[in-house]
Amino acid sequence: FFDYRPPVTMRVAVYSHSFPPSIDGVCRRMSSLVYELLVGGHQVLIFTLESELSGLDLRGQPTPTYVTLESAFPAAYPMKRIGKPSVTNCYRIWNAFRDFKPEVLHCTVDALTLLFGTIGLALGVPVAGSIHTDVDKIMRSFKAAEWAIKSGWALEAAESRLVDACATTSKSYKEELEHRWCTIDHVVLTAVNTQVFNPRCVEAEERRAIRSR
Repeated sequence: FFDYRPPVTMRVAVYSHSFPPSIDGVCRRMSSLVYELLVGGHQVLIFTLESELSGLDLRGQPTPTYVTLESAFPAAYPMKRIGKPSVTNCYRIWNAFRDFKPEVLHCTVDALTLLFGTIGLALGVPVAGSIHTDVDKIMRSFKAAEWAIKSGWALEAAESRLVDACATTSKSYKEELEHRWCTIDHVVLTAVNTQVFNPRCVEAEERRAIRSR
């Protein structure tokens, strides 16, 4: 009489180059993703560059199992921890996949995407990627050579095609990434508190100055 269907739960692996105690927009988005997955009853495995996830606010939900991957602070960008595409990380990811048996992985697109994509392909795990960081802008701020910037475009484009689906966070950034040869399948908009971040609260010149920093 009633068409009752029990909720479908999944085993989901999540990788982000930014989790607490780091503080930035990627950290907030990916922490919120983990929280919503846990609230939905899903089993979650986290891949992180942090030695421990102190400050991960899951509002009463239990902290998932996590695997710490090797990373470094590059000389050209010392304020940001970058994952290392190393043999050790390959081993850790492979073993975690074999033990946890995720049905899907969501990863931020960065230096480890090729590892996650290749291992996912080998073990039959679909990989969804999301691009958050404007690598082009970072490289130009360091006055990188044009060939290096275009090489970065090519790598990001290859990574966007390696994953089974690729997303970003705004329509304008999607257009910019597609101009840089990437394949973007989805736009996942992030809610913004317009009382705090309303652009009309700041003069146009000041907004331009903030964007150019």
